[in-house]
This record gives sequence, structure tokens and C-alpha cells, in this order.
Amino acid sequence: MGRGMQGGTGRGAGQARSIEGEAADEGAACGDEAKGAVMNRITAKDLLALRDIMAREMGRPNDYTYTRHGDRLVALVGKLIINRGSTLNGLAWGLSEITNEAGGESSILSAGSARELFNLMHAYRKGLRAAKGTQS
Repeated sequence: MGRGMQGGTGRGAGQARSIEGEAADEGAACGDEAKGAVMNRITAKDLLALRDIMAREMGRPNDYTYTRHGDRLVALVGKLIINRGSTLNGLAWGLSEITNEAGGESSILSAGSARELFNLMHAYRKGLRAAKGTQS
């Protein structure tokens, strides 16, 4: 018998076991991380928390996106928005800001995955801090 799924040396059927240093469903080790390190999954909740931190650091409003003024909805100008990856926007993730009371948005960062957007947001914060340091 060859080395297929039933026998041999591979991890096939009947060989379920935990493997240290590997992530089953939570991502995989990244090239620039330590060998055997495991990356955690980046969720929308993680991105929203980071967006809130960025809004505070940038002095942006961070209240409800839309409020009712009489019979119309008015958007909170300057608020940062996370655009989740979906088939409508090409599975791309992004960080945008509301630019007018009608809800118009301007893109700040665009990424192909939640992890990529998370990393870009951290790089953006680092750049802002560096720029503020040179202005003082």
C-alpha cells in the first residue's frame, strides 16, 4: 500500500492530533514573526477598537454615525468608518471618514484583508505620532 490517506507518514485520516506551533483555524505564523509563533485572527471587533483609539488620538468625533434632525438623518462629519470586506466592495476592507452631512465618505486606507487593514492602521498611527514629534 502506498503512502495515502490511510497509511504512511502524512497526517491523514485517523491521525488527528494537536500540533504545537501551528494554528488550525486562527491564521499561521508570519515570516517576520518568531518561528513557531501563532497569529490570532483579526476580527471586526478588533478593527473597531483600533478605530476608536485612532479617533481619540486624531481628535475625531466618535459618536453615532447618523442622528435624526427633524425628518432627516445627518451624518457625523469627521467620524472614522470601517468598511468590512464584502462582495459589494470587492472583498476589500477599508478605513474611511465621513466628509459631509449627507454621509459622503473619503477613503483613508484600503486593504485586501482584515489583518492587512489592522497592520496599515497601526502604521498610520505610527506615522501620525512621528509627524507630531517633528512639529513640536
